[in-house]
Amino acid sequence: MERYSPHRISVLVVGVLTNLLAGGFVFGFSSLLVILRQEQTFTWLCTSAANQQAHPTNNNHTTTNAPCVEQELALARVFLAGNICAIGATLPMGMLMDYLNPKATALASFFLMFVGSICFAVSSQDVALYAVGVGFMGFAAPGCIMSTFHTTSLFPVNKGLVMTIVNAAYDSSSIMCLLFLGLYLIIPNVSLFHLFLGYGIGILIPLFLAYIWIMPTQRIEEADTNTDTDTEEAKKDLKTVDGKGVVVPSVSNEVLSMKWLLFTMFFSVNLLRFSYYLGSVGPAIVQASPEQANEYLSLLGIILPLGFLASPGVGYFIDHLTQSNSVLLVFILGLVHTIFMCIPSLPVQILTFILFTLFRALFFSIATTFAVKNFTPALVGRVFGLTTLVGAALSSVQYALVELGLSNKSFLVPHLLVAGGTLLSIPLCLWLRASEREATVAAAAVQVTAKEEVVVTAVELIHVQVEDQKVL
Repeated sequence: MERYSPHRISVLVVGVLTNLLAGGFVFGFSSLLVILRQEQTFTWLCTSAANQQAHPTNNNHTTTNAPCVEQELALARVFLAGNICAIGATLPMGMLMDYLNPKATALASFFLMFVGSICFAVSSQDVALYAVGVGFMGFAAPGCIMSTFHTTSLFPVNKGLVMTIVNAAYDSSSIMCLLFLGLYLIIPNVSLFHLFLGYGIGILIPLFLAYIWIMPTQRIEEADTNTDTDTEEAKKDLKTVDGKGVVVPSVSNEVLSMKWLLFTMFFSVNLLRFSYYLGSVGPAIVQASPEQANEYLSLLGIILPLGFLASPGVGYFIDHLTQSNSVLLVFILGLVHTIFMCIPSLPVQILTFILFTLFRALFFSIATTFAVKNFTPALVGRVFGLTTLVGAALSSVQYALVELGLSNKSFLVPHLLVAGGTLLSIPLCLWLRASEREATVAAAAVQVTAKEEVVVTAVELIHVQVEDQKVL
């Protein structure tokens, strides 16, 4: 087992806390959705009078069991704003990371998180800044995880595992929304104002100070002994990264490569699956059983952060499986998840909660590890940012799919459409498998050549010895 210094461990701890407490906050929307529904948010948009009647609950809050399409679509737009911003901001945050440094990126992210929490805190029927607040917090998300990516280079032997832990912390940051829900249900008369203001002052500010104090300013680069810098393509651009001269290919070379195109297609269709499920699970459960909706959404909020527990297993798969098999595993898990989504039974949906949690941990860990391993470190922010920009554009379709499910009073067709789209994961799997096969053949050829050279050398030595004996 590799031993690491306390400073490296402290850097990892702050990186994990940054992602756990601030990174993927918007992805805990299922728990936040319960609070918003109990607060009667957007019921003023409902056209039916029955939807606008508030019913008291045991904790002095109000709720309604009557489904309202206008309210569900408005809430879906709030999640859409946060989700699209969280995905689309990867490019600008990546550029900030590439041109400046991790601390500048983190500073921007913490500022946006704080502004977003204040916007959400002051939101009401008269000043409905819900989507704006979630949008700011979503825009901050990529900066949190990207400003901590480079710290995995401090653990070269366990890079896959450490990358998985960082990603799992990012995914599990939905625990903050679950904490909000717990406080909301337990403490009488607590409101969204108290929750979000307390989050901004009590968590974001101390976390920001810890980041500034402990985290390195410049990006940590791991020495790459496998990079072939003798190719003509790699010699095209000599650039300076963090004060060091390194040879890197251009962004255009990376983006026009087959690996980027296939990876972007794989990432985009699976990102749509991720976004669609989070955006549709609430309306679908409300549609199936308005009386039990809050109960099941609260359960989903409890299960989602548990993805952190799967990080050792996911890390093991990433470190030991080939890239092609990793991509195939994501596809199979997503397909199984869709099959259970199509079963019209609420108890069965608990299984989809678990499968989605595993899918999310596996998908994002494999995707980010692929980007870090296969694209030039100095360009990975912009290259991966362009990938997520394409993914954000495709993920905007989620709203139309949710609207289709609500209008049809069934989400079966949207489920099947998303499942069909994930078939586009297969080309990357096949391309990687072919590349791995070629690499295996090339490695075998090198071994054969080395053995032949040894044999030739041995024969020459024997020949020399025979000649020497003749002379004697």
